[in-house]
Amino acid sequence: MSDWCTKALGDIASINIGGTPSREIPKYWAVNSEDGEYWVSIADLKSRIIDESKEQITIRGVLNSNVKPVKSGTLIMSFKLSIGRAAIAGKNLYTNEAIAAIVPKNDQITSSYLYYILPPVAKNAITDTAVKGATLNKASLTKLSLTFPCCRARQNKITSILETIDLAIEKTEALIAKYQQIKAGLMHDLFTRGITADGKLRPPREQAPHLYKQTPIGWIPMEWKFTQLREVSNVVRGSTPRPAKDPRFFDGDHIPWITVGELSREDWPFLNETRTMLTEQGAAYSRVLETGTLVISNSGYGCGVPKILNLTGCANDGIAAFLDLHDNCNQLYIYYFLYSQIITLRTKVARGNDQPNLNTDMLGEFRIPLPAPDEQKGISERLWSVESMTRKEESNLEKLLLQKSGLMHDLLTGKVPVNVDEVETA
Repeated sequence: MSDWCTKALGDIASINIGGTPSREIPKYWAVNSEDGEYWVSIADLKSRIIDESKEQITIRGVLNSNVKPVKSGTLIMSFKLSIGRAAIAGKNLYTNEAIAAIVPKNDQITSSYLYYILPPVAKNAITDTAVKGATLNKASLTKLSLTFPCCRARQNKITSILETIDLAIEKTEALIAKYQQIKAGLMHDLFTRGITADGKLRPPREQAPHLYKQTPIGWIPMEWKFTQLREVSNVVRGSTPRPAKDPRFFDGDHIPWITVGELSREDWPFLNETRTMLTEQGAAYSRVLETGTLVISNSGYGCGVPKILNLTGCANDGIAAFLDLHDNCNQLYIYYFLYSQIITLRTKVARGNDQPNLNTDMLGEFRIPLPAPDEQKGISERLWSVESMTRKEESNLEKLLLQKSGLMHDLLTGKVPVNVDEVETA
């Protein structure tokens, strides 16, 4: 790697720290985004290219503060709090004092290449004895040691490879977000309008009021019923062996241990595995739930999350289960309706409670709309179709992120050499 250079960041780039206009003076802050200048904080660093910000400042705010202009194409990176969040400025903008603008000098390195190599070095720096501390500052940033190809053409080739996979990641993330929006919109429409025998949504109530009736749970299609969960299932609560963490009961290998954390871990209808298990003795002091049981978290700030068990396991007392679900209830339909009501359920129990709790009585009294079984099936299939597409893209995203991690290790360390055509190096 004789054609690679190792230099301090301060030797190859200028570092400019942002600032914040006084919040005591309203005239420094733009009311409308069109009237102000982009002012980026750490919360805005969510994508590779930044071309917008949550807040904007006025020219008066610029002139009366220590903010510094950041030109389009400049690398910006957080060096306080969440260290190493980076982006390329897509427009001229300003930043707060937790973000540094890194401007290459003497054409030794490109901003795009710095985008990939600087963040991991910055994150590791707080444990480095040379720049020890819980946060970084301008002086410690200048000392960061970077190793990179001396040849800019080689830097550009590596950057091009990584940007290609980043673009694929961004497109996949956009698809996931799109499907999630479709799912949210579908749930609203399907649980208020339903679908007809030919699979189409009923016209909205505003267009066809004769198709709807008013009920305690709002307007629903005329053919639908509504019921309480206790009328269609036996609502029971899980049980936690006591004392907690007793080795006689916990960290065993006998049966999966279902907790609130397990239900909240993944946005997916089914629970396929748990991270911990109970001993046989622990299972004797808990409640065993069979594969196929519909459950919901009933305590803590993660309450209201439903799941269908793809395993037989023991549930703790933060879990409620709906046993003996009636034949006229499609389980996946009930799951999706409960999923659509997570915020409603949390709001219902959060008022005046330090620790939100959904007891079995509250869950049993909760009302649900109940179409005919065939319509329930049609509704759940529509939602499952979108869910499956989302899952597919999430799997693709996981593979792309893994591929990117491998490429960064191989390309940014020189482990895998990148050949550059002579025309490019000339």
